[in-house]
Amino acid sequence: VQATVPHNSGEPNTPISLGVPIIFDLFPKETKGYFHDVTRTWCFGYAPDDIQGLYDDVLGCFKVVKNTSASGLSTGDLQELACKYFRERGHPVIMDDPELLEGYPHSLGHGVGLDVHESPFIGSGDKNLLSKGNVFTIEPGLYYPKRGLAVRIEDTLYLNSEGKCISMTDVPYDLVVSVE
Repeated sequence: VQATVPHNSGEPNTPISLGVPIIFDLFPKETKGYFHDVTRTWCFGYAPDDIQGLYDDVLGCFKVVKNTSASGLSTGDLQELACKYFRERGHPVIMDDPELLEGYPHSLGHGVGLDVHESPFIGSGDKNLLSKGNVFTIEPGLYYPKRGLAVRIEDTLYLNSEGKCISMTDVPYDLVVSVE
């Protein structure tokens, strides 16, 4: 249930249960001072059908936005793309309701560097332009607190000298973690 509130740190005594999604948001900092930011949603043992469906929608959105990200593109356009993707799949989105608490209720991402959250910011109304050399995250997520459902995926990305978007995150996109 704690995973259903974006960026909730949880409670230390909550047991891990089979089939219950856990959102891991990791933002290590290198010795030189640079951050990395990655989020994965995992279910231990198995994923219930409703979680698998949300996961498929979030991963699909992530891939569409990543493959669209390029030098010169407005960050606000990326947020609009994510909202359109989720809206077409029946999810409420923040662009339609700024007070939204379920569905897709947050911005798409942010720059990463000496701070874990820095420019360019990728949200509704943002007019930053992506440029070669930018390091930023894409982190679409869907949250349904009343149903106990949530999924988020995040990678740190880099726009190389050709303006192509490259993932700097080497963590598999597997939803289910096998347990023996």
